[in-house]
Amino acid sequence: MFERGEIVLAKFPFSSLESSKRRPCLILTKGDSQEDFIVAFITSAKLPTHFNFSIKMTPQDKYFLESGLKVESFIRVDKVATLHESLISGAIGRISLTVKEEVFTKIKVLYGL
Repeated sequence: MFERGEIVLAKFPFSSLESSKRRPCLILTKGDSQEDFIVAFITSAKLPTHFNFSIKMTPQDKYFLESGLKVESFIRVDKVATLHESLISGAIGRISLTVKEEVFTKIKVLYGL
């Protein structure tokens, strides 16, 4: 249904698991179950410069329009969740090959792979 590199709108849980918020997320891969997807959090909140595992996407980027995002945003590869497809409203866009490579490079560094 959804593919790696797509940006979707989904109910993403807060780290406390007490609540969730509908927000854009990046599909990283499918889970073991056909209905599960591993996603990375996307935020428009300004991040401190010491956050090493975020990828900034701005309206000035060549492929920003394809993302479906409306404002400058950050993909947080350190904030991931496995979500059932019922929590995903639908796809709004996708990231470029360059951003996809940066995402997976940062994941490798984060997990020491």
